[in-house]
Order: sequence, then structure tokens, then C-alpha cells
Amino acid sequence: GVFGKDGGTTEADVWNTNPSVTAIPGSGALSNQHVGSVLAVWKEEYCHMRVPQEPQLPKQPHAGRGAYTNYYNLTALATMDIEPGMEILLDFGDHTDPWLYDPPHPETEDEETQGPLHLMDYKKLDQVVENMFQFFDKYKEELTPDAKTAMYDFLVKDVLEAAAGHKAEFVKKALPKDADDLHLVKKAGGTLLYNVPDLKRDLSWLRENGQCMDGLEAKPSTIPEAGRGAFATHDFSKDEFVAPMPLLQIADREILNMRNLVVDKENYVLGYVNETVVTHQLLLNYCFGHPNSTVLLFPLSSVTNFINHASGDKANVKIIWSKAPWLQQEEVDKWKQGNPLYTFDVRLHQSIGLGFDVIATRNIAQGDEIFIDYGDDWVQAWEDHVQQWRTKYKDLEEWPARAVDINANFVDKPFDTPEDKPTYPDHVQTFCYLEEMQVPMGQPRRRTILDKETGKEQEVDIYLYKKETVAAWEGDQLRPCQVLERKETKDAFFYNYTVLVMDAMDVEGKHVSIEVPHKSIRFYDRSFLSDQSDKSIPSFRYPMRIPDPLLPEAWKNLETKADFIKKMNTHFTKKEMDKDDVEDKNHTNDVKDKNHTDNNDDDSEDD
Repeated sequence: GVFGKDGGTTEADVWNTNPSVTAIPGSGALSNQHVGSVLAVWKEEYCHMRVPQEPQLPKQPHAGRGAYTNYYNLTALATMDIEPGMEILLDFGDHTDPWLYDPPHPETEDEETQGPLHLMDYKKLDQVVENMFQFFDKYKEELTPDAKTAMYDFLVKDVLEAAAGHKAEFVKKALPKDADDLHLVKKAGGTLLYNVPDLKRDLSWLRENGQCMDGLEAKPSTIPEAGRGAFATHDFSKDEFVAPMPLLQIADREILNMRNLVVDKENYVLGYVNETVVTHQLLLNYCFGHPNSTVLLFPLSSVTNFINHASGDKANVKIIWSKAPWLQQEEVDKWKQGNPLYTFDVRLHQSIGLGFDVIATRNIAQGDEIFIDYGDDWVQAWEDHVQQWRTKYKDLEEWPARAVDINANFVDKPFDTPEDKPTYPDHVQTFCYLEEMQVPMGQPRRRTILDKETGKEQEVDIYLYKKETVAAWEGDQLRPCQVLERKETKDAFFYNYTVLVMDAMDVEGKHVSIEVPHKSIRFYDRSFLSDQSDKSIPSFRYPMRIPDPLLPEAWKNLETKADFIKKMNTHFTKKEMDKDDVEDKNHTNDVKDKNHTDNNDDDSEDD
């Protein structure tokens, strides 16, 4: 089946060619990766094809502009049938697990470094097991126990070893040692589950040790200008558990500060213009914090990030520290003890150790929007922001349309060609999702175009759009482009286009791509001109408040932060100096020993 989760996108910063880092709560944050056991992959197309979340406010100025994420609807697609109780394992990419994409070549790598089995290998092994099971069942009367064992050993050690090549050792380890145990593979649900039995949990175990995340769903909020909200999927009684909030702990909120940068072109490094903080990362708005602490807590569960604010009795949920079974209480205690600038060091912990539970403060009906009190300081910060916004934009009647709004207008409307004299806003640009191939023999492979930058004609190559694949919708296939021509089609693509591709990773320089389908072309905001990143827009940034009773005393470290860092630096500097002294002494002794040995050698030679 297919499961989806609002969160973020893996789009690149298409103008600066720098990848953007995206926080994806829910399945994106809580899922793990197991070598060769990828049960779901990102379906980026759902995010690229998203529609505006506020269709009624596409050009309306309001203080919420830039205060919430404009990326949502990222979806994961199952790669196999996922049974109830199976853990969702996502593909995190080759940078986290190179075996998934680039297994070593048998002639260039040692046997010990050979890549393990992939999901497709397990599927092939399932068919092998089924064939062997049927074979032994068919000849069970003719085969003696010794003959059955000999036949099984021959099939596994000789036939499969020859077929599996450099993966032979992994194949042998994945299969039972005895033919009589083949039924255990079938009973487990296949070779994957036979080798990774904890991949599937009994539902009773899950009820006892897990927490359900299906109590909330995301929809446009009932609060104007607030973006998306969280809504109850069923009734909740007062004091009932509503949703879990596993937390990502951030020791120092300063990590989300943003300053103006300057490029040192001679040394190829970035530096701050000065120490002035100009704004904060958008992630700050989705975190819990406290005015007396450097700590930020980012909820990792599904939809809880969309719970909006309501003051006092208007809120219908609260947060408490979770004591869920999946949390290791010893780890929880470690996180809460001592100055977080030290105790939050991930090297001191085995796993994330903290979580909130969202609890109903009154009866909640199915379909009700969920609200929590963000705290009085958040309310004051928001009111100050609204006043600043109204002062700056009091005479503005219409907000410039952003890319996501413009895309909504071109769902069933063709993109303009130069003959149409397009009048797109300067702050957006057309991009294409392209996976290309060589033009077939006999068709033109070169074309003359007018280069707008130089005003001169230029000869460029022609490439053909490859028929739609999953890879065509991945972020690294995004290319800036200009529509040159269009033609109607009879298929679901609506229109096909000829486009001028400005830049490409796999094709050097400008080139033309033909037969590009309508839905492959999208508008994107130019870098630093979206509502979230335009520095001229005073976008709201402030964390939700950790209630005073929940804040550990050791976390009240903001006033003592500078002294603590100085103390820690002195401590580690002293440790490094002591270490250097020891190394120097060892080095001196080694030299003495060596000289002594050399002298003895010299004496020997003299004798």
C-alpha cells in the first residue's frame, strides 16, 4: 500500500546548486534503514505537484507569510506488501548506505568488503526457496535423508554459489543449513523476515510497547493565515492520550541563528559579515524552547508539528513528559541531568531519549482542530510581529504571487512560448524535471537557438525526454529551462514541449530537450525570494514554550552559557595539552630508545 506524510521536500537549491537540508517529521524522521531491506521510497512527485494550502489567500498580505513551511505532501511509496506489524524501512540514499546503490566489484574488492544482499536479492531467493521446497516435496518418497542433505548442499554450495558470484557467501548465510528447515523460511514470510525476524512485530507487542500516530491528520487550519492545522481523526475523552511527540534535542538554539555571509574567493571559504543575527531558521517555529534555556526540542512525530496555538482554556490539549515503553528511562534521566551543552552530546547516548505525550484537556470530537497553548511570551512576540507587519505593509493591497500559487494556475493551462510574450513575475523561474536520452538515429541532433545573454545564435545539442520514471521526479533531475514550443497530445500529458535547458549535471552546457510532458515543468521561487527566505520580509520566528513545570532545573543555562563554554573550552584544551605532553614524552623516550638501539648496532658493527 501507499502511505504519506506531510513534511518537507528534497528539492535542491536550484539556483545556487547547493542541496537544502530538510526536516521531515513522521515517517521521514522515525523510520530506520536496514541494508537491503528498503520497504518504502520517497515519491517526490507528490511534493512537486502540491497545490496551495491556502487557495483563498494566494495574493493576500498577512503576518503569517513566511512563518510556516511551503513544502508538504512528501509521500513514501511501498516497495513491497507491508503487513501489519512490519517496521517501515526507508531508503536514505547512497551517502548513508553505499551498498544499496554501488555494491563493490568482485574483482576490485576483498571478500570481506563485499556488499550484502539487497531487497531484490531476497525476492529472488524467495523464488529459489519455493522451487527447492516443491522439489523436495515432490521427491520426498524417493530421497533418503542422506540423499536429501547431499542434494541440498549441492544446490546451495555449488549451483547458487556459481549463480550468486561475489554474493555467494551472503546467499549461503541467508538460507537454512538444513533442507528440513526450508518450511521455516515460508513460515516467517520469506528470506528477508527469516533473516531479520524483528522486522515484523506481533500486534500485541506493538500495543504494549508502541504508541499510535493515527489520531491526527493535517488539513488547512480554521485559523486564517495560519497555514495547516492538526485535526482529530476520532473522538477523544478528557485526559486521553492523543499523539506521541518523540523529540530531537538541540543543545543550543544559536545553531538556528542566521547571519549575513561573505565569500572569501581567494581561500574559497564563507565567513560572517559580522555577528549580527538577521533572522532564524524556519525550524525554530516548529520547536519547543524556553526563555531561560539554550535548549530546543523538535517533535518528530506525524502531524503534531501542525498543532496551532490557542490561549488558556481555548486550547484542547497539553504536553507532558512521556513515559512510553519505547523510551529508555536511564537515557531519559541522562538527557535531563547536567548542562545540556554537554549532556546533549550525542556521543553520550545510544538513542534519542526524550518525548512528550499530547493529552486531551477536554472532550474532543472527530474533526475538531487541535490547539495547544504556546505560552505568553510567544503571544507577545506574535503581537509585536503583527504590529511591525501592519506598519510596513499598511498600503500594500496585493501580495506577489509565489511559485506554488502560479503552478496552481497551470494545472490545465498551457505554458507560454516566446510567441505568447509571457509575463511571468521576475521572482520565479520555470524548471523541468528531466531524465533524458539520445535522439534516435535519423532525427536531428543539433539546433540553432538565439542566446538571450549574448544576442547571438548558438548551435546546441538536442536530447529526447525519457519516458516517465520514478527517477525523473527526484530533486537532482531539476533543471532551469525556458519553454520554446508546445504541441497538443492525445495522452494524459495534455501538452508536450520543446525546452531550452540552461544547465544540467549530466549534459554539459545549454541544450534543447524535446517531448517534455506538461507536468514536468514547474515554477520555482528564485533563491532568497520565497516568503520563507526573503530577507526584506519580516517573517515571524519564535519557538513554542516548554511549560515551566516541565523544564528541568539543569536546563536553565542561558545566563551561564558563556561561562560554561569558556570552562568547557579550558577543560578540553587542558586535556589536549596533557595529551600532547604525554605524546611528547613518549616521542622523546622513543627517540632515546632508538638512539640507544642505534648505538648498540653501531658498536656491534665496529666489533
